[in-house]
Amino acid sequence: MKKQSKEIVSFAKVVANKNYKDLVSSIGELLAENRRRALQTVNEALVRTYWNIGRHIVEFEQKGNVRASYGDQLLVRLSKDLTVAYGKGFSRSNLFMIRQFYVRFPKFQTVSGKLSWSHYAEILKSDSELEIGFYAKQCELEKSKNGIQLQKPEDIVSRYQLYLPNRDELQRELEKLLGAEMDTES
Repeated sequence: MKKQSKEIVSFAKVVANKNYKDLVSSIGELLAENRRRALQTVNEALVRTYWNIGRHIVEFEQKGNVRASYGDQLLVRLSKDLTVAYGKGFSRSNLFMIRQFYVRFPKFQTVSGKLSWSHYAEILKSDSELEIGFYAKQCELEKSKNGIQLQKPEDIVSRYQLYLPNRDELQRELEKLLGAEMDTES
């Protein structure tokens, strides 16, 4: 009888241990999923905030004109004042990039919620509207394909810089990407 009792206790420990491991695993999955969601929400908020800051800067600079009459001095002063008031993150170069973000994506609907600010910061290093569109779409596709394990945006840009020998080929490739996206949405 004692042997059977020990087997029952031993079996109960195995069951309890398995249930405990399942509990730990379940909690781990819950944490991972919600951390991913929180990170995505923060990234979306940051992208939206930077786009709006860029819009405010451009509207202030232009005051209804197509082009601003002054530019860099505003960013220098704004950088100093925002840094004093709100801390790091408002260097002149970052404000310039934020401003460029709005200039390059003047309609927020064209900004992908799938990409983080670091993606846009890397993409915006290009001077070509066509390249920016291509890189943004390619980063988005890479993220969709790889989930949260997205390659660094600079890796995507550098990989495709080698691939993009001329403007015409880039235009054709971008049209194919956009055409494929339109087909899947239909």
